[in-house]
Amino acid sequence: MDRQDVCDFSIQQTKKTVRTVKLFMPELPPTLNEIIGVARRNKFASAGLKKRWHAKIGIYAKTIKRMPGKVYMECVWIVKNKRRDPDNICAATKYIWDVLVNHGRIDDDSLKIIQSPVIHHFVCSHFDGFIIYIRDEEAFRERLKEDVSLPPTDYSGSLPKSPTKRARSALKSNKLITKE
Repeated sequence: MDRQDVCDFSIQQTKKTVRTVKLFMPELPPTLNEIIGVARRNKFASAGLKKRWHAKIGIYAKTIKRMPGKVYMECVWIVKNKRRDPDNICAATKYIWDVLVNHGRIDDDSLKIIQSPVIHHFVCSHFDGFIIYIRDEEAFRERLKEDVSLPPTDYSGSLPKSPTKRARSALKSNKLITKE
């Protein structure tokens, strides 16, 4: 092995891929008030609500790549109106993170894996939904070079005008949509 081979090997080994994974869903999981309301009426209904939402979110979670190790989360909550309480909306992270763990997309939803800070943004649109950015440490450091008080610059380009036909048909085929 000559000197050139050794140098090339060390360069390849020190390169690290900066990774960000986006989970988008064109619907918001229940707010904290909704979860509490269902649980107060019937504890079994609460378990059913959790099961339905895990199935709904799971359809979208299956489409993203796994993020091993420690991760940084940034949540963009898309809401139809500003009358909703931000703390109630953020409670939806419980369902989302549980699904990410169950589908093997992140290792765990504990503080050992999900690093601080977890950033939340609220954006008004014509539909409800969310985008969760899951980043490794290097990608998060790159994000910090931007103004983190604003949603990521690429989020608007990733939003469909309305929930996609494919997503709606997947939800309907699994009988997860109920008439309200």
